[in-house]
Amino acid sequence: MKVGVALGAGGCSDDLSYGEASIDPSLLGLAGDEEKCRKIRKKYRQLIYNVQQNRDDLVNTVSDSLTLALEEADVLFDGVSRTREAALDAQFLVLASDLGKEKAKQLNCDMSFFNQVAFCDFLFIFVGLNWMEEEHEELSGFDDNIVLSFWDTVQKEASSWILQAETFHFIFGSFKSKPAPRPRLEHLKKALKMEENGDMPAKLRKLDLSNNQETTEKEVERILGLLQTYFQKYPDTPVSYFEFVIDPNSFSRTVENIFYVSFIIRDGF
Repeated sequence: MKVGVALGAGGCSDDLSYGEASIDPSLLGLAGDEEKCRKIRKKYRQLIYNVQQNRDDLVNTVSDSLTLALEEADVLFDGVSRTREAALDAQFLVLASDLGKEKAKQLNCDMSFFNQVAFCDFLFIFVGLNWMEEEHEELSGFDDNIVLSFWDTVQKEASSWILQAETFHFIFGSFKSKPAPRPRLEHLKKALKMEENGDMPAKLRKLDLSNNQETTEKEVERILGLLQTYFQKYPDTPVSYFEFVIDPNSFSRTVENIFYVSFIIRDGF
């Protein structure tokens, strides 16, 4: 193969000629690797398609199809060496994880789960009937003698565990206790009785505030006169406030003295 390139503004051109390039022998194996990777990608796509089509069967708790699909993907991953195949493997793992999550939700974690079908099978085997060997489309296909024999066997086995059945008896009334009696309101009765007899509580008389004010003024003037008389006799001797107002024998009288003297101190006599 030859390639010519024109360079320069003056119209000069340089011709670059290449001979036929020799192919590296190590590159010859790339064709085989590409074919192998193509097959791996095809198997991955087919596996993803099968998983999507059989989704209901894979999430069934009894089926092992999801485990088989994971084992097949594990075998394919051993031959993965490129990004394209690894991306398909990651896509399959995302799909498988979603299916595994749905399958885990369907698992019954209750240890006390009662399987009615299994119980019926064990019951038939116990009384001597094999439900699996004798194919009966309907329960009505059994003979009446077989049905009577079945219940007779069950009754004998049950009677060995229960000596005597509880007798049926009526329950009169309910177990709920009667409501608690409401307490009687004695004060209402007393009020009604007082109204009937005409007895009414004594009313408080209205206080005359003007008389109280006059009494306070007279008492303040009396105490002020005592102080003035004392200072006229002893002008150089001060009076102790506490000795003047405190009455050791009467707390109420002490409070009154403090109250009256406060007016004298306020007015500055």
